Amino acid sequence: MQQNQIFVNAQKRNRGQSFFILLLLICTYSSVTNATELPEWLATPPADSQLWFYSIGNGEDLKQAKNSALAELSTRIQIDVQTTTQQFVQANNQQVDYFLEQDNRFNSEKMSFNNVEVVREFKHEQGTYVLIKVDRDSFFSAKYIAIEENFAKLLSPENLQTPDSLATKLSKVINYQWQKNWLTTQLNILNAYDIDITELNRLKQKIEQDVIEVAQQVSTTLTLPENMAPPIRSPLEQWVTNVGFIKKANPNSIDLQIIATSANTWQGEDRFNHVHKIEFELLFLLNQQLLSQKRFSAQAFANQAQIAQQHSIEQLIQQLPSR
Repeated sequence: MQQNQIFVNAQKRNRGQSFFILLLLICTYSSVTNATELPEWLATPPADSQLWFYSIGNGEDLKQAKNSALAELSTRIQIDVQTTTQQFVQANNQQVDYFLEQDNRFNSEKMSFNNVEVVREFKHEQGTYVLIKVDRDSFFSAKYIAIEENFAKLLSPENLQTPDSLATKLSKVINYQWQKNWLTTQLNILNAYDIDITELNRLKQKIEQDVIEVAQQVSTTLTLPENMAPPIRSPLEQWVTNVGFIKKANPNSIDLQIIATSANTWQGEDRFNHVHKIEFELLFLLNQQLLSQKRFSAQAFANQAQIAQQHSIEQLIQQLPSR
């Protein structure tokens, strides 16, 4: 009974979020025009159909209004995915808190849409308001293809006469682990809308098998500079742990060196703002051979130097593979 109540509350909370977003938009529209001037589609936008997503937005011009509508749609899709994932967790009756924490990652997901049409446009002295529709099939097809193409790059072709070397496999494993959160998010979105992902799951399982096979042959040495801020250091250490490489070298393992270069920081200020910039690189070396290289860069402005530094660190954390 308690678990069912958790599920019901989660559903109500997510539906409330979606309703709140729509309510804010309608209240904004109502504040700039009388009820008699308000177009019907602003007060009661059409519901999504099997063919189209619908969304409304506003901005200074048509471009900003379209972006606002797409941002609202993106948030709404993410909330729907949260709800579906919570249903899945309840069905399995395990680790509710863990999965709800994972779901929060959807909030930062950036989506791209194609086949966007402006259905209605309403111009007012304080801005432009639009009703758009997005082709559902086109949206989900683009996501499916993007995932499939990423998996293809990470898997060795099955018809290779000569198997990939350990270095090649390891390079693909590193790239897969780096993209894993993003790939999982995309799969969850497709699954939430009943898109058949059987083949994609099969490809993912093959990659996971490669991860296990390679990880058993490789030990890691992680070297981080002393000046690296703890909020950045901790996710990097956690990521290496999650990958599953052997922590200590043994006679039968090959050593993978993961080295973070010293963080290059720069601070400055003008009449109005302080600026803080951080840059560093993460190098993956196998027997002194560079397998992969990840570059991180963040810059933030604020009215106080300490706040600018904190914001730049937060930006860097968002770039890390494990948050």
